[in-house]
Amino acid sequence: MDVDFEDESFRREAESHRTLVRRNGDKRASLIERRLNTLRAVDNVADLRPLPGRFHPLSADRAGEWACDLDHPYRLVFEATPPTPTLPDGGVDWSWVTRITIRGVVDYH
Repeated sequence: MDVDFEDESFRREAESHRTLVRRNGDKRASLIERRLNTLRAVDNVADLRPLPGRFHPLSADRAGEWACDLDHPYRLVFEATPPTPTLPDGGVDWSWVTRITIRGVVDYH
């Protein structure tokens, strides 16, 4: 899958292991790198569900976004990059989403 970043500074951070470790610590940096590699390896968002990392769609004020676990309580949050394929009921057809935008590392709990 193609992965874009909403924030240019986070994109630069994610491309540098040293910077990731300095800003997030060893454990979270390793998890961020692992999750980004997983995102790049799949064909579409629907393929993420059975994989490690607990990839899951969000709801309520974060409807339309997905998240995956990092170290508790942090999550890597992403959304479909427009144009977004939709289902007849108006929801996102995640099996056709092949490009995403990383929103960032978030503690939304």
